[in-house]
Amino acid sequence: MKNITAKSKEQIDGLDEDKIKVISVGTLKQIKGYDRLLRISKKLKDAGVGFHLYIMGRGPMQNEMEEYIKNNSLSDSVTMLGYDTNPYKYVAKSDLFVCASFAEGFSTAATEALIVGTPVVTVEVSGMKEMLGENNEYGIVTENNEEALYEGIKKMLTTPGMLEDYAKRAAERGKFFSTENTVKAVENMLNNKIKRGYKDLITIVHTDQGSVYSSVSFNNIFNSYKVTRSMSRAGTPTDNPVIESKNGWIKKEMYIDFDINNYNTVQEFIDDIVYDNNYLRPSYALNYKTPIEYRTQLGF
Repeated sequence: MKNITAKSKEQIDGLDEDKIKVISVGTLKQIKGYDRLLRISKKLKDAGVGFHLYIMGRGPMQNEMEEYIKNNSLSDSVTMLGYDTNPYKYVAKSDLFVCASFAEGFSTAATEALIVGTPVVTVEVSGMKEMLGENNEYGIVTENNEEALYEGIKKMLTTPGMLEDYAKRAAERGKFFSTENTVKAVENMLNNKIKRGYKDLITIVHTDQGSVYSSVSFNNIFNSYKVTRSMSRAGTPTDNPVIESKNGWIKKEMYIDFDINNYNTVQEFIDDIVYDNNYLRPSYALNYKTPIEYRTQLGF
């Protein structure tokens, strides 16, 4: 957290100080929802909302996005910043952070926005309500569709005092994600593992390479526990979704498809989830067969 805060204070030039500064950070690919964010930007401009959107990142959609900006006369309202090893200085100097993703794991970028005190408007993806509150206590979480996100951004940009209020809330919530608090939470989880009789059970802890998870203090806590560390490769966020998205689905299914209160142990619940996914749940990618049916058909 201290590293993020320090980097966020670096000076930058060229931001439009006459308009509300909105920023989005991530790889320029379809799942991040940048196509709909650009359409929302056009709609906001047509509605007379004064703002400037900055998009930080690089990826396969860059040419397509630049073409859209040009063809829709958005050059005075949208700027592609490219890649920078220090996004924090841009996020900290922006008035609003937006996440338009169709799917996410736990969003490191949104977390870092809170740490530097920048308000967040996001569609609902895994982890956002845990981060921002079930009732928008620390940021705005909309339904995951274009119209809902448009309305959420427009409300934040046009309601007097709302940005200032949520900036204070973001700074308050950002303290929760300090390295010290993260280390303490993981230590509590590992100690609870021992208390429940799972001391010798190997635990795999997967994270991205965010500043907290790469810190010495975070990694030192695993020395006394039977833990295998797993990290996504640098600059390869596609390593994360398989684990993070599945984790998000499981948390929802605890209450939607399964009644967690009917289980005596977490292991019983996980066993049922594994059985359901392999034997009972058809998959579109497998021609509506379950994984077991598909493997049997292939002779495995």
